[in-house]
Amino acid sequence: MVPIAFRDEFVLPAIEFWREQPNQPVRAACAISQIDILAEVVAIDQSGGQLPRGGAGPFRDDLGQREPALARIRDAHDSHKHGHLSRRSATEISEGQRAYRSAGTAVFLGRGVHRSRFFGRTSTAILHDNGEPIDIGTLIREAMEAWDRELHRLGYLPPAE
Repeated sequence: MVPIAFRDEFVLPAIEFWREQPNQPVRAACAISQIDILAEVVAIDQSGGQLPRGGAGPFRDDLGQREPALARIRDAHDSHKHGHLSRRSATEISEGQRAYRSAGTAVFLGRGVHRSRFFGRTSTAILHDNGEPIDIGTLIREAMEAWDRELHRLGYLPPAE
């Protein structure tokens, strides 16, 4: 499958699936996985379909150097799938983290504990190795912006005007 067809048939629908209920970790994992799998599809296409099993590693390492957002997506997907990552190119999400439901912006109304009410937006996040949460929406947006640049660079998309 060519990369643009894969993006259109799997990546974009997975992101839309997540956006319908962004508080569901399974939907976040689905979107992250499809975004990351696109790297394998591109690597296979770039090799003319002759990529040996496991041969996408060098392509993916170079891709992550050019586009750190895609390195984070790779780590998030692999950490979810494998747990602790031992590969040297693992960067910020390597301890077996998985997406989780998180409280978004909180607003407290009223005075004192007894009169306060919590109104917030629930979303999904994944923990950075340093313990800080990374919002899944930000992770996805940055990864797709990186894919747009990369797909243009490789000639899969026409030059941006």
